[in-house]
Amino acid sequence: GIEIYWDGFVYTDASLAQVPTVEKLVEDLNQNADLKESILALKGCFFMLVKMPARNTTYAFVDNSGAYSAYRSDTAVAASFVRLFQGMGLSVSDLSRAAMLSLLQVGNVYFGDTLSEEIKRISFDELVTIQPGRLSVEPKGAPLITDPPFMPTCSRPRRGSGRLWRRAGSASTLPADSIRG
Repeated sequence: GIEIYWDGFVYTDASLAQVPTVEKLVEDLNQNADLKESILALKGCFFMLVKMPARNTTYAFVDNSGAYSAYRSDTAVAASFVRLFQGMGLSVSDLSRAAMLSLLQVGNVYFGDTLSEEIKRISFDELVTIQPGRLSVEPKGAPLITDPPFMPTCSRPRRGSGRLWRRAGSASTLPADSIRG
């Protein structure tokens, strides 16, 4: 069956955090729920791997705000830049001089880049698909910061209670580690 591994904190509006949320995700996916729609309902700060043996595919992604830093190369994903860097057999001579200069100058490497040109940070809107011998990246469909915000509908105010807001909408833990295609 479907296996899910995650690192970080994950929840939805409809359930308690962590294990109950992931159990519900497994249940939904076993009932053929749309993967992208299901993962867009997740909240928190996390990196998640969804293994679907029936499809011979593993999906990797981070939370919809991109708060968790996870990484990808052309062949693997990892929750740790250093682990992925070492696993690829890279060394100090493989570090990007431009990225090191950026880090020293402004204290960060921006736009999904890292200290290695061969490793990128997984973006909030990326769904990494891993199949034997192949790793691909596609848009997850997460809303952009420039999209209009979600505006809840307001029901009739009750006396003395202010406004009531109604939210429209969404319907065992192992640390995530390097996964190779």
